[in-house]
Amino acid sequence: MSILGNVLTMTQPGCSGDCGGVAERILHPAGSIVGTWVFPPDVGSITFFEDGSYIHGQEANAVGFSGVERGTYSWDSVTGVLIATSIITDTNGESGLSHPQGGIPLIVSLNANGGLTGVEGDSQFELVAGPVPEPETYAMLLAGMGLVGFAARCRQSKI
Repeated sequence: MSILGNVLTMTQPGCSGDCGGVAERILHPAGSIVGTWVFPPDVGSITFFEDGSYIHGQEANAVGFSGVERGTYSWDSVTGVLIATSIITDTNGESGLSHPQGGIPLIVSLNANGGLTGVEGDSQFELVAGPVPEPETYAMLLAGMGLVGFAARCRQSKI
């Protein structure tokens, strides 16, 4: 594994074939909700992608289950209205974009602290930008991916 700027290159020693890859760190574009946002105190996160898709993962809480929600979204930066335009996966109960309170759209705006402020019905919340991982985090990620790859390879060779 090597890191150069915002590019992580992964290789698997002794492997012949397609055993590596390149990943690029995603930076939050200014004036956009694109990027990963964390629900304090680290109970979940939501990532908005530039192509209009999103993924939301969380731990169990009073209104939802541990799980994920995945779909597409539309955000109007002028009005702040954030709407899930389609739900592909929803395993987290009433949490996420798939269940707006009373059918009222979620209003999301960028705040002065670099986070997102959201208003849904009578509730207000704030999300903070997900931290940019340090090189040590990538090392742990690579080690975990290597173990998963090794386990998959062992299973393949037994079949």
